[in-house]
Amino acid sequence: MLQQTHGRNVGPVPTLYRRNLRRLQSIRLGDIAELIAIASAAMHTGWLLRRRPIAEVAARSHVALLQTPADEPPSDDVSALPAWAQRRCALTMFVMRHWPKGDVCLRRSLVLGHRLASLSPVLVIGVRPGTDQPIDAHAWLRINGVDLDPLSRAYLPFEFA
Repeated sequence: MLQQTHGRNVGPVPTLYRRNLRRLQSIRLGDIAELIAIASAAMHTGWLLRRRPIAEVAARSHVALLQTPADEPPSDDVSALPAWAQRRCALTMFVMRHWPKGDVCLRRSLVLGHRLASLSPVLVIGVRPGTDQPIDAHAWLRINGVDLDPLSRAYLPFEFA
């Protein structure tokens, strides 16, 4: 497939462009408002994270901080979420994967928590035990005992008291 610019062939269309074009074609018309809301929340969250403590940013995003870890290990069965929440998760991951400032787990979790605020999400921040690095930290959301990030199993959550 050749890309045309001003009537001239300039070479093959990059694979990344074709892959993103297929993804964009899968977006429904009703998703446009949600994508705008996600981008707006991402801009606002990024601005707040540079100026405010995490607890305040989480509160403004309608996300609670984990106070005490669960007695039983949380599930990672995202299919337990309602269909609309699963769609918001997919759209948020799409936007944050292409975000200019990078896909940072804390920003992604706060933005997703903002978009799923009616489900009372909890922000969990944890560290990976036994690594050679000084600190290997990660942030993810937990809704009704379900961790929305499969990487969360490798981390021990902090307690915010």
